Amino acid sequence: MSRWLRFLIVALGSYSRPRLAPTDIAVVRARVWPSDADLSVANNAAYLVFFEMARIDQQLRTSLARVARKKSWVAVLGSINVQFRKPLKRFQVFEVSAKLTYWDDRWLYLEQRIERAGETVATALARVMVLGRDGRVAATAIAEALGSSLEAPDLPPMIASLQETERLLREHLDEPRAQGPAGDGRAG
Repeated sequence: MSRWLRFLIVALGSYSRPRLAPTDIAVVRARVWPSDADLSVANNAAYLVFFEMARIDQQLRTSLARVARKKSWVAVLGSINVQFRKPLKRFQVFEVSAKLTYWDDRWLYLEQRIERAGETVATALARVMVLGRDGRVAATAIAEALGSSLEAPDLPPMIASLQETERLLREHLDEPRAQGPAGDGRAG
């Protein structure tokens, strides 16, 4: 099934489901279609689409999508750290969830899970920013626009570790690449 059709189904379904507070868990039930799978299991790209479905459901059911449209905001995925535990096979039904667990003045951090029959199939930690006309939108401004007040929880060790890992990765990737022996761009 095309990702656009999946997103349309999630969007239409969100209107009949209960509204969520910003820190509530959004859960979407779906099925692995043949177009999501390589030989017999869902491919890595399909998992990213599944995780995105839950984030879209969360944005719609918390009214963030409506507020964002009015204010010309856009939610942008900054990074996602995924751990695969078990394969999802063709035609299997699963649930994917998203829960806002931490935020600061720059990023929203969401814990995500894909579960099948009560077993965890994959987990992810997504880092999302909301951009407005003047740049990043602070979490407090987002909460205020949603009619909520959020006090950031203490920084969880898992997120502190992720922040440090991403800082190191940025530093490493910002270094010039080593040139191959013939200057052809291949590492030597």
